[in-house]
Amino acid sequence: MYVFPGGVVDRMDFSNQWMDLYNPSFQKVGKDFSSLLNIEGPRPPIFCKSNSSIPSEVALRICAIRETFEESGILLLRDVSESTMNECTIDVATKLSQRELQQWRNQVHNDATSFIVMCRYGNSE
Repeated sequence: MYVFPGGVVDRMDFSNQWMDLYNPSFQKVGKDFSSLLNIEGPRPPIFCKSNSSIPSEVALRICAIRETFEESGILLLRDVSESTMNECTIDVATKLSQRELQQWRNQVHNDATSFIVMCRYGNSE
């Protein structure tokens, strides 16, 4: 049996602080969230306008990535450096030892707000 890890949406998933990480990426790849938001037709209530600069469509993806890492230890990331713009890589995870990765996983499990701290850590190296 296969079961997708469950969890809870955290207020931090909708935090404007995520834009500090997204804006440099937007500048490198020349894209923004518009492709996720230009959807015609009725939308489920869960995708109603967010009260932050992070759209619900993005915040829920952040939540899913965080919960996947927290519950299963799988960290889904994409390197947006110019040389690897079109490749999916595990940039942060390859910089961290198995022990460090487990420490981050435990920290994120105990405090969901640690996820953005971890992402900043990986982005600053």
